[in-house]
Amino acid sequence: MFHRLFFTSLLIGGSLLFLALFGSRLEPVIRSNVTAQKFLIWVNSPFSSQKVNAEDLDEMRREPLHAQRGSLPSPSKKVWELTLNETTEAQLADWIRHRKIACSKSSKGYNYIKCKKVPLVALGLPYVNSFAELDFTIDAHNRLIFVGLLHRQLETDKALSLLGSISASLNSRLGSPSRSPASLTPEELDHSLEVLSYEYKFKDYIARVTASKLSTTGIILYEQHIYIP
Repeated sequence: MFHRLFFTSLLIGGSLLFLALFGSRLEPVIRSNVTAQKFLIWVNSPFSSQKVNAEDLDEMRREPLHAQRGSLPSPSKKVWELTLNETTEAQLADWIRHRKIACSKSSKGYNYIKCKKVPLVALGLPYVNSFAELDFTIDAHNRLIFVGLLHRQLETDKALSLLGSISASLNSRLGSPSRSPASLTPEELDHSLEVLSYEYKFKDYIARVTASKLSTTGIILYEQHIYIP
């Protein structure tokens, strides 16, 4: 399931670096790309027989994320009621239980919690009968280091509404984005493979939300929150 989500994130980000996973010669390129590198954090690559431990994953995160980060500390690392690098797995489990969300857990170096068909109203978003997928990563120090929220097959108007709502929430607690679209219109989003993206880069945290219309699956919106050690 995690590599299916990775395929989506690559398409959203416009990255074709997934091919690098099939050849060790391109490993430095993978490690320099935050999206491809995040995949290596999530799962001990199914294309490699060598498993990595938590210490390896810590090391794999450090350099590429440091290359992406901003210069100032973040004013907040909160994601809903959770906080990156503070929320423990037990606290996350309580948060999930309180919202009656069904999730599964796997452990491959880090602990990964995946939740399918999450009602958006459980996340405080005003969309009844709408669902998304949630991913969480807990590191070896029992701290939440990654949150991902994936929306699939959205109508244009709903995608733009969600993108505007999420970016407004991020603006309110993080300030102006490091990157934002020149305009937010249905015409821009209706161009296949065009990406509308907001990014907030700090020394210890990256928040990113992207929307893209794919020719086969409609509009996908992906929100990511990444802790930088």
